[in-house]
Amino acid sequence: MAVPYPEQVRAEEVLAVLPFGSKTLIVEQGGMIVPGRAIASLNDKNDEMLIAVAAVTVFVDTED
Repeated sequence: MAVPYPEQVRAEEVLAVLPFGSKTLIVEQGGMIVPGRAIASLNDKNDEMLIAVAAVTVFVDTED
């Protein structure tokens, strides 16, 4: 996963959304920060939108 602030990623919470199997997470500097709009009801602190880039690889073992 590439994100603007990798040190703020809560890896356990990210991995918890994957339903089953062996899980690993690699977090790197990346993603994007773009102008947006702060929404008070979401407790936004500024007008930045943080974009994360992620890929999930799945291997399914099938017997022939």
